[in-house]
Amino acid sequence: MIKWKSSTYPGVRYREHPTRKNGSVKKDRYFSIRFQMDGKRTEEALGWASEGWTAEKAAEELANLKRAARAGSGPRTLGEARKIKNRELREQESREISLHDYYYQHYLPFAKQSKPGSWDKEESHMRLHIDPVLGNVPLCDIQIPQWDDLVLALSKKKLSQRSIEYITGSLRRVLKHALRRKVVTIPPPSGKDIGATAPKNNRRQRIITPAERRKIMSTLEEQDRSSWMITQFAFLTGCRAGEAFKLEWRNVSSTHVIFEKTKNAESRRIPISGPLAELISELQRTGPIEKVFLNSRGLPYNEAPTAFAGVTKNLGFNEGRDRLDRISFHTIRHTVATELAKALDLRSLMDVMGWKVPAMALRYMHGDEEAARCALDMLGESGDGGKVIPFRKRGESGWEIRRQTISQAVPEGQIFLDLTDTE
Repeated sequence: MIKWKSSTYPGVRYREHPTRKNGSVKKDRYFSIRFQMDGKRTEEALGWASEGWTAEKAAEELANLKRAARAGSGPRTLGEARKIKNRELREQESREISLHDYYYQHYLPFAKQSKPGSWDKEESHMRLHIDPVLGNVPLCDIQIPQWDDLVLALSKKKLSQRSIEYITGSLRRVLKHALRRKVVTIPPPSGKDIGATAPKNNRRQRIITPAERRKIMSTLEEQDRSSWMITQFAFLTGCRAGEAFKLEWRNVSSTHVIFEKTKNAESRRIPISGPLAELISELQRTGPIEKVFLNSRGLPYNEAPTAFAGVTKNLGFNEGRDRLDRISFHTIRHTVATELAKALDLRSLMDVMGWKVPAMALRYMHGDEEAARCALDMLGESGDGGKVIPFRKRGESGWEIRRQTISQAVPEGQIFLDLTDTE
């Protein structure tokens, strides 16, 4: 049975270790304090004299707890004091955590769960652009000067203003995540505050002509067969570059290709055409979760083939052109959308391209220049000759381009189009 002894200080008592000594004479003593709280007797264990505790120090601890109880603030027990101390330590660690550690320990798991279609793009922004500049900076220390450092570093890489806007947006989402969890207390600045906004109209104007496509593909096939494969796939499907990069063999059947967890967080499947089936047959099918497209080093793609950019540059297709009028790998998607718009109704086009709203279709589709030219030619014509106007007509297989001759019998100044179905 443990035998407790009272000290010379009220409320402080101790017990002695049966064998261990603290020094050469006295046995080691274990101290505790006793007091009333909420009408109940409470006892708190402190520690051994060999750990630094004395009866006087124990009495001071007891006095502090009694003062806190009378004032109604601060910890009333050592258990409460430990909880407060632990919370303060956690808060201090949170304040000192670096952007790199917070991102990979807290934000990335959250993003993978809540943003299945976009977390990998954000992670790419972090790994390639943000982490090298701000990764070691404590999260709480990321203020306007640090944002300015990031924007300057991105500008030196000669990234487009739109890319800078997207990358800084990824960092802004990390800090908003930290703000909601009270790791930081100041909201991140807006893109306008740090000069990271892009013009509202960044719609690319360029599409690739059939002649340009033939030259690009023939040159690419000679220089880099792997790049030719993934570029041909993009021309045959109109997919986003990231969808081609992530495509796995389990999502390629004899009849369909399935793009999982796309940019709009939905999966979509497209039928395999004859040319696409021929292309797929040339690829070496591996395991179900292996990537379909590998670069010349046998590694999955994580960015557009550099050979594609090199070929378009060497062919002079972008020489002297404005940024939005240059050919990039993404221009392939604009080109495919424009071609498909000549044969598909809007709903079918949205399904194939993976758009949720018609506004996106309008953003990617480009007008039929030949049709516009014919219509403009008509404006300058006079007399009673028949006019030929190109127009789109809904047929059984979709939209098809047809020409309809206007009867000469139509009175001058009037136009009549026969839109009778041919079904």
